[in-house]
Amino acid sequence: MDRIRQLRKERGLSQVKLAVMADMDPATFNRLERGTGNPNLKTLERVANVLDVGVADLLEEAQAPLPPDHDADDLEAWAAGVDSIPELKRAAKSLWPLYARLAGTIGRPVPAGDAERLSEVGRKLDIINERMVELAPTPLATITERLDGPTEIHFLREPTLEERARVRAQFPAAIEVAVRQVALAY
Repeated sequence: MDRIRQLRKERGLSQVKLAVMADMDPATFNRLERGTGNPNLKTLERVANVLDVGVADLLEEAQAPLPPDHDADDLEAWAAGVDSIPELKRAAKSLWPLYARLAGTIGRPVPAGDAERLSEVGRKLDIINERMVELAPTPLATITERLDGPTEIHFLREPTLEERARVRAQFPAAIEVAVRQVALAY
């Protein structure tokens, strides 16, 4: 959790020091900070107490600095200058509540007055997504584990010999499927 890491560093605490102060195992705290653990409320309360913040403060992400009115053109220029996928995610996350409110309940038509605004917010989300795709490293392969057959390795580009060997070492019994073109679907 980036917010916990940020607060810990602001207070000049190491992971081990904070874990000890919160009566936690340092490895458990490391997983919590990386976002790979599932902390319970009591754990979050102990960490919040050490950091002298509320539990909600641990979970809040810093807001992305979007342009003030951020019309689509402003947003496009802003996104082009951002080189951080987490920052772009925070920007998209800030738009989702508005998008959900405008879209309304599934199965009901969008009110006429909200349709244009919904389209505009959707375009902004598309701009942010396009920039994230530009920044994201191209994956080497996808692995498909089948219940009714062998695991398949789908290389998304022609791998180097070292890359092929690394993937084959992880999945020695898998079969390779020819290189294929990646298509994003929503």
